[in-house]
Amino acid sequence: MARVLVVDDEVIIAMQLEACIQGLGHQLVGSAASGLEALDLAERLRPDIILMDIKMPGPMDGIEAAERIRRRFDIPVLLITAYAEDPLIERAKQAAPLGFIVKPFHGGEIRAAIEVAITRMELERRLRDHERRYQLATSAGRVGVWEWDPETERIYLEPILRTLLGRSGESDWCAFDQWLAWVHPDDRRRVQRQLQDQFSAGVPTLELERRLLHQDGRVFWFLARTQLIEDARTGGRHLVGTDVDITERKRMETALNKSRERFRSLLETTSDLIWELDRECHFTYLSPQIYQLLGYRPAELTGSSLFKLLNRSQVAVLREQLTRMAVAGRDAQRFETVLRHRDGSAVVIETSGVSFHDSAGRLLGFRGISRDVTERKRLRDALVEANLKLEQKVAERTRHLLEATRSLKLQGRELERRSEEAVATNESLREANVALMMMTKSMERGREERDKQQALLVRTRMKPLIQRLEAGNLEETAKTQLQALAGYLDGLAAGLSGGADLAARLSETEWKIALLIKDGLNSRAIAERLGLAVDTVKTHRKNIRRKLRLKNSSINLTTHLMTNLG
Repeated sequence: MARVLVVDDEVIIAMQLEACIQGLGHQLVGSAASGLEALDLAERLRPDIILMDIKMPGPMDGIEAAERIRRRFDIPVLLITAYAEDPLIERAKQAAPLGFIVKPFHGGEIRAAIEVAITRMELERRLRDHERRYQLATSAGRVGVWEWDPETERIYLEPILRTLLGRSGESDWCAFDQWLAWVHPDDRRRVQRQLQDQFSAGVPTLELERRLLHQDGRVFWFLARTQLIEDARTGGRHLVGTDVDITERKRMETALNKSRERFRSLLETTSDLIWELDRECHFTYLSPQIYQLLGYRPAELTGSSLFKLLNRSQVAVLREQLTRMAVAGRDAQRFETVLRHRDGSAVVIETSGVSFHDSAGRLLGFRGISRDVTERKRLRDALVEANLKLEQKVAERTRHLLEATRSLKLQGRELERRSEEAVATNESLREANVALMMMTKSMERGREERDKQQALLVRTRMKPLIQRLEAGNLEETAKTQLQALAGYLDGLAAGLSGGADLAARLSETEWKIALLIKDGLNSRAIAERLGLAVDTVKTHRKNIRRKLRLKNSSINLTTHLMTNLG
């Protein structure tokens, strides 16, 4: 049932149309008497079809109203007219109506016109839906359709194909040579020959791949599927084809081929064995390295059981490893096993493998990589043995060190004991030394006291006597002897009075110089010893003679100091 809007300014005709519509079982949604009113109702009611009179009062006739309604709301219109002039019909065609009803009319004509219009409307809508889905599908799949008529040498290209090639602004039809120029130069002659052979030989279908040039110079790969169409009426032939953009697929194929080449190179250059087993543990693939590993060609072992390469003692162990691998799935398992070489020797194999399953999770087989680790195991065993020996030597050496440590501890204790004894002995010696020093000082004090008494005796007894003798009338020789005797007595008195009296009369530097003079050092040696200038030392020597009252230059200072300072 269609929803119908009637537009006619003649009330009787409008009523006839409304009755006919309802009689046909369709729904009358409204009626209008002018083009403007029809435009308003079409926007508000959105009917499925409109029956509209061409001649109506007002600024907008039925043709203009129908054209606006179709353009704005895509609602089909069936035009009604009492005029059949060609200019009017030509103008009405611009509105793309579903048909015409010419006045006067009767019920049968209206019924037929409405039924045809509604059927056509449904077909057109289905066609538009199909075209929309077709456009979506071809756009999403990057598929374009073309048609080649060899007789006219022209080719039709769908807009989507032109868009894919960056030529959407050009005409849908072009010369075959122009289209052929879009084919990559390396593919052009092959494509032309294949299409001409299909056409001339009557081959129904053809598939070919070739590169087409984009407007901006880029290159795209397309897969063309062509079909030869023969016109049964005229006997003519033409080709219809589809082009699918396979650029991405080609890129992936190129990458896959490179990956396969890398994998093939890896298989040929690696020293590891790559293998595959079915679920029954029969070899389905072996890389060429099986020959270096076990002495067999891949074809000799393909299809045979893995267990034929094992000793009986290894079978149960390997079955357990494969069981764990089947449970682990994609998680790689690593283990070692011993296989038998073709010459009978044992080869230690290190394997890393996984199991693979179908979509239902059923085990299909195993894949993995194996390598010969016989030498590594031998070295590892030798290393373990060497480590064991080293540990034994270390233990023995540790025992010796412990014994030596215990001996050193005993010796240390003995040294500590002796050290304590030495400390005690040193303490006793120190005490004895202190006592000896005290005794020495006491003796020195006694000697100094005696010396002072003797010096006093010389000064109070002997000197006055000599002075009285000098005062008498003596010969010159006797006076000289008395003077010498007086000098001697002065030196003796000075010596008896002790170094303490002498030190009190001298400065610290003069005292040091006096002691060095007593030891027999000359002025230059004393200067070097005390870090003084030689002239300074000489000046101090003069001061020492003055303070010792040695006015007589014949008295030797060194002798005097040795005599008085002992």
